[in-house]
Amino acid sequence: MTDQLLHRLAQANPVPQAAVADLNASLRRQSLVLFPVSAERASRGRVAAIAAVLAIAALVVGPALALRFGVIDFSSAEPASPHVVTQFSSLSEDAPAGMDPRVVAGEARLVGEIGGHTLWVAPTKPGGLCFGWSKGSGGCDKLGTVPLSVSWSSDAPFATTSGPSFLAVSGFARARWADDVEITLDDGFLVHPEVIWISPPIDAGFFYYRAPDGRTIAKVASVKGHKVMAADTGNPSNEAHPLADLSQRTQVAEFQTNDGPATFWTAPTPTEGRCTWLEFQNTETPIVPCLPAGYEHQAALSYAVHSLGGHLILAGECGYSAIEFLHLDSGTRRVQCSDGLVFTELNPADAAGQLRALDSRGRPLSWSAGSVPPPTDQR
Repeated sequence: MTDQLLHRLAQANPVPQAAVADLNASLRRQSLVLFPVSAERASRGRVAAIAAVLAIAALVVGPALALRFGVIDFSSAEPASPHVVTQFSSLSEDAPAGMDPRVVAGEARLVGEIGGHTLWVAPTKPGGLCFGWSKGSGGCDKLGTVPLSVSWSSDAPFATTSGPSFLAVSGFARARWADDVEITLDDGFLVHPEVIWISPPIDAGFFYYRAPDGRTIAKVASVKGHKVMAADTGNPSNEAHPLADLSQRTQVAEFQTNDGPATFWTAPTPTEGRCTWLEFQNTETPIVPCLPAGYEHQAALSYAVHSLGGHLILAGECGYSAIEFLHLDSGTRRVQCSDGLVFTELNPADAAGQLRALDSRGRPLSWSAGSVPPPTDQR
């Protein structure tokens, strides 16, 4: 792992990661996992003996067996070198509050290679993972709830009208919600890439794929039982609630405007995440990207102001106790954050002043202070 890769790992920690004021930002579970089988569980001595042989073989050549059986016993994979362990450890050094992935660096393993790209993986204490490719990107899913994580390479000398032309992708799919990975090329051709499936505690499948000459990659999806559970196109989406179960949507806020109500909704995704969007005059706008389970409460503040029917409404993600408006006349107004979200109608004093986040004790977070932004849309 190079210093450049380490930098990319740190930048991607954890996945997904919301910036301070701008949200710019599985594994085929197979029954044959080479764990030792005790004699008590084997009904015949011959079965126990075979299991023992397989367990010993896994300790020696785990990755090689994985190519045959389709899954790697993580505990049997080759331990990472001290240099790689040190680089994984550094992910937690000087990490901002709430952004430490809590990686168990000493458990890092070299788990395989695809197309000349070597992969190292380490578990995190909360049940997630951190990973790095020798010739590519890396990152962390601290909580182990990201259903699909994709890094896109756009080194093509041309671009389409819809955005960059992607020639290669890498990433992982969470086994809980996937038994396959599908890649759609620009001509609609469907590809099932080689995937390195790894047993718990990693419980995820990793892939690296480069498109054939003359072709680009349009979409990556994780699939379970032929059903798409999560997807990524590499470009910003205007979809308010892709794949969400709208039969379980919940209204979380509503504001009356001169042109009708502005309603805010949430709905769960098939992978237990959450989408949040605004509905106004039959138009839906995403407020917070659909986030994996647990990440909707991450330490983050990301919001936008909307001008709707003559009213200014601030809405977004808030992983703190509250936000506070600082008025030009030295007055203040505090708005509580709830369930990782914040919604409020702005008065003229709010709009002309500044805003900052407050921690669980109600203390201001100085880094979060900034002017209230102008409306991003007007309807």
